[in-house]
Order: sequence, then C-alpha cells, then structure tokens
Amino acid sequence: MRRRKRILLTNDDGIEAESIWALKDRLFKIADCEIVAPRHPKSASSHAVSLNDSIRLERVRRGKFTGYGVHGTPVDAIKFALNELFSDKHFDLIVSGINLGPNTGVSVYYSGTIGAAREGIICGVPAFAVSIASFVWNGFDYALDITSQIARSYLAGKFPPDYFLNVNIPAVENASEIRGMRVTRQAPSKFVELFDKERHPGGLSYKLRGKILVLDPGDTDQEALEKQYVSITPLALDMTHYGHMKHAKAFLKALKGIRK
Repeated sequence: MRRRKRILLTNDDGIEAESIWALKDRLFKIADCEIVAPRHPKSASSHAVSLNDSIRLERVRRGKFTGYGVHGTPVDAIKFALNELFSDKHFDLIVSGINLGPNTGVSVYYSGTIGAAREGIICGVPAFAVSIASFVWNGFDYALDITSQIARSYLAGKFPPDYFLNVNIPAVENASEIRGMRVTRQAPSKFVELFDKERHPGGLSYKLRGKILVLDPGDTDQEALEKQYVSITPLALDMTHYGHMKHAKAFLKALKGIRK
C-alpha cells in the first residue's frame, strides 16, 4: 500500500495567521499536513537562527487541526520540525506561506517566508514559498487553488531538488481577474527607507518604513504581479556570480603580483 504524502507548512506571519490554517485545510485533501510555525509574527527575519536562545514549543489547535508554535524564527521552525519534532517522519514537501504581502525583488533577502523554504532545500526537502499581494487575509480561495496545484506538481516529482520556487499571487476580488502565470526573474530593486521619530518620556525612538523601488522592471516578479499575473521565480542556493569568476581570478593574479 502506497504511503500518503506528507507536507510541512510554515510561515513568517506566525501560527495564528488565518492563511496557514486555510492552506492546511486545502492541502489536507492531497497529503497529510503538519503546521510548525513561529509562535509570533517574524516577518523580515530572513534566514535567522536562534543560536543563543532556548526554543520553546506550544501546541495550538484550530478547529479540527493541531499545529505547533515555535518560539523562534521560521528557520528555527523548519529545523525543529525536521530534526526533533518529526524526526521519525519523512516529508515530501515544505510549503512556506501563504504570506501576507508580496516577496518580490530585493524582498527575498529579508523575507522569513523565503528563508524557511530555503532551509527546506538545505535540509534536502523540496520546498516553495508563496505570498499574496495583500496585507489582509480575505479568504482568497483562488490563491489556495494555485498553491494546491503547485504542491501537486511537487508531489508528482516535477521539480528538481536544487532550487525552490518563489510564488507571488495578485490580490483580486475575482479569480477571473488573474491573467495567468509567468516565470519571472527577481526584480533588480532596493528599498527607499525612512525612519519616523516617535517621542516618549524616555526620549526618541525610530520606526522604519519604506517601499520597494524597482530599478529594471522588465520580465520581473514585481512587474508580473502589478499586471495581475502570478509570478513564479526559481531561486537557487548557490549565490556564486559565475559571470564574474574570470574577473575575480584576474584580480587575484594581480594581487599576488603586488605582494611580490
């Protein structure tokens, strides 16, 4: 008898986020699902690991489902799930999301949602990250359908294990407004950032805010999202810039010459 597939769900919005429970309800139709996510929101935690802090775990129940809240980062949640909590189980897929707010362009370096999917690949488990361009969860049944379709493809073995997908879904009122799917590149971009002063009895504090500035929009994740396409960007673990290997070798050769 064939074993039922297993999916591990996480996010960086925290285990109380409605989107992760809605996703478990949808994906449970195709696989056994476990939720292990940060106990509290950990947006913009990137690939942070709690090296010097003890990790605590809380069981969280929502309706017919149970999940586990980790007092730590999304990457902590993946590490703990795979190496401690469910060390006796094999997961066929990790899905990180559905994240509230897009993860396009330079955001992929800051995102805890992306970090969790990346950690899955590092641990040898196929993974993808999925976000929606809204900061409020309004059901988004079509986003659950899209995520389920991609998950089915992963479970069928249609993606190689050396990269992961970053999926960004437009926030629309009707599924018919989605114009399709596009394979995109990560937008060259940066954040335009400001610090708002906040006065209090102890003095001043500062709160960061900003927005993404796309430097080259053509065929990118951000452009596709703005045109109401689902953006699918393959991301790799290897950050080596192979196009500049020759330049780096020439620099090293010149540097050795200086040392002589």
